[in-house]
Amino acid sequence: MTVESNHSQKRILQWALGISAVLLLFTTMATIGVLWRMRKDSQTAVPAPQVPTAAANWSSATFTAKADDGVRQTSDKSWSVKGGSAIMNVRRKDDDSLELRFVYPFDGDWLPKETVMLVRTRWGLNDVAKLADELSITPEQLADLKAVSPATDMPVPSTEKRRLRALFEDYLTAKDAATEHAVIAALVDLDNTYYEQTRERIEAIAQQVKSIFNPEQLAALSQRFGGRNR
Repeated sequence: MTVESNHSQKRILQWALGISAVLLLFTTMATIGVLWRMRKDSQTAVPAPQVPTAAANWSSATFTAKADDGVRQTSDKSWSVKGGSAIMNVRRKDDDSLELRFVYPFDGDWLPKETVMLVRTRWGLNDVAKLADELSITPEQLADLKAVSPATDMPVPSTEKRRLRALFEDYLTAKDAATEHAVIAALVDLDNTYYEQTRERIEAIAQQVKSIFNPEQLAALSQRFGGRNR
């Protein structure tokens, strides 16, 4: 092997070592950059919101139409009271005040099956929208459905709500038969006063919903929303 050949091989080896060193340096710097960026992102990322463990929401548990009158605690911050045919749902809000709702259970026979289906159709507005293509429901029909009030609560005035709230506060303090009876008796009075008015309100909602759809659409919606439970 000549001197010139040895010299060429040395130059090639030097070039190879130099390129390898450059590639190693580049890879190291890139890795350091990625790790630094990941650390910075983790430090500046917005933490996920904390979900309260005892949210003051309405409980889904409630009395049925055939249940006996009484008070039932449905969660650590909610109660259900039955008096006559009426239900009073109570929840403890975040500011520690009590909020009341007055409703009728939809599992009884006081409303026709069609009425229950039509009201449930209004409550299920989002589900109806998902069926629009399948049932040829137009945007105008969806807009008309949205315009129908979904409110089926008893129209109890604020003065009566304050009275029932005070009675229920007394019950929570005493937890005896006398205060429970006072709450139930007051709710029975509201039932006697607002039963017919509430039923007429619900029937009016049902008729509004019925007027929006054609017979074929109503038949399909009946299959989807024809359950009896609220």
